[in-house]
Formats: sequence, structure tokens, C-alpha cells
Amino acid sequence: MKPDPILRQTTTEKQVEETITGETQQVRAEQKFVSAEELLRHDRAQTPVPEALAQRLAATVGQTEPGSPPWWRRWL
Repeated sequence: MKPDPILRQTTTEKQVEETITGETQQVRAEQKFVSAEELLRHDRAQTPVPEALAQRLAATVGQTEPGSPPWWRRWL
């Protein structure tokens, strides 16, 4: 009796997905960071900032007066 070609294709797809997942996890596992700051720098380089957030941040920075004390000092 011949094996069902659809079953064979599904098995092959699962094997491919497992191989890709294993390779991805291996690459991630090889990358080690000395400190949390180094990890954050790496993440920042890999993650683009959304345009709306960049605009809001620029507007907020533009509203801050250059010589004003930090917000936490005004409260204390």
C-alpha cells in the first residue's frame, strides 16, 4: 500500500518548521551579553521606533525648558 502524499507533505512541512525553529533558537542561544545595558543597546539597534512615538517624543523634548530642574526635584 502506498503512503498518502498529503500525509508525507505534512510530515515534511513539520520537519522543516522544526529545523528552522531549532536553528533560530541556536542562533539566539549563541548570543550572550555581558550586561543588561549591552542587551538593551542591541535590542535598540534591532527595533525601529514607530513614527508617531518619535514625533511625540520630539514635541515633548521641544517643550522642556533648557535650565529647568528635573520634575522629581520640583516635587521634593
